[in-house]
Amino acid sequence: MNLSPALRDCLQFLFNSYRNNSNEFYDIRSLATQHGSDPLALAAQLKTLGLIRDEVKIDGDEIKCSISVDGINKTDASYIGNRINEVVKGLGEANSIANVPDLLKFDGNHFQEAFDIANEMQNQDLVKLLYAFQPKNTVNVEVTLEGVKKRFLI
Repeated sequence: MNLSPALRDCLQFLFNSYRNNSNEFYDIRSLATQHGSDPLALAAQLKTLGLIRDEVKIDGDEIKCSISVDGINKTDASYIGNRINEVVKGLGEANSIANVPDLLKFDGNHFQEAFDIANEMQNQDLVKLLYAFQPKNTVNVEVTLEGVKKRFLI
């Protein structure tokens, strides 16, 4: 899928912002205006394409969005996979429990990213997502046999 310059620039902005603090939503109004686009229409397009999370926050003049995992993959196809590999390298044996933010050395600004990575790992049957609690920066996962196998393949 080819994206218009406005969509591509907005997605890149959201990805860069996510890498700085994945827990926040970011205002796309100025980027939309630079491209002569309506920010609500731009957000609607990104949402329809699955490139941002379903929630779009309207706060006064601001139109705030947050990138989805599909949006991250569209922006940098290897980003999530590389993060998954980092986690897998730190996992123990089958049925052991690990905290994803600890393995990635993430602070509280990256809780959402840790959760996204754990969820993607669960989708690949590498772990079971057991518990997530943002105030404690905790995303606990239990390693599956597939997770152990992958560790030996990296």
